[in-house]
Amino acid sequence: MKLEQLKSRLQSLKHKAKAFDESNKQVKVRLFDEHLFQSSGFRILPCVLETESLLNKIVTLSQQSASQSTSETLVDKFSCKLEALERVLATIPSNKQDSVQQKSLAELKASLAQHKFWEQKLCQLVRDKEQNQHDEQALIETEQRLQRCRSAMNQIQYTINQRMKFI
Repeated sequence: MKLEQLKSRLQSLKHKAKAFDESNKQVKVRLFDEHLFQSSGFRILPCVLETESLLNKIVTLSQQSASQSTSETLVDKFSCKLEALERVLATIPSNKQDSVQQKSLAELKASLAQHKFWEQKLCQLVRDKEQNQHDEQALIETEQRLQRCRSAMNQIQYTINQRMKFI
């Protein structure tokens, strides 16, 4: 993916995060794994800004010809953070009518397909981290993300099944 596309995605996420944070100032639920972001995880905008900062660091290091392993590590972290942000912002209703129960069948199926894609990527990450075996905490965190993804998939599939009964 091109740098401009990533910046555009981050800009879009920044607007959504700002709107969410303004309308949900009293959120007391952690939205992200505590180890994924240095920010508290209770507000989304600081996490988007942290991800944007990481992208800038990657660009700077690539211009300075940083080591391959350092670059790969940072790109992997950036990818995880970006996916987490997109996933959380996609599951948060922008208004009362946009909840899972109010989505059309086509939107639900598209959401399920996106979650299946994320599940595949997370399964691959789990396999990779199992092979490395020196970072037990990262493996646990990735398995927890995979479990949450599967839980969301089950909820979406349940909603689809309920809709199909009434059609």
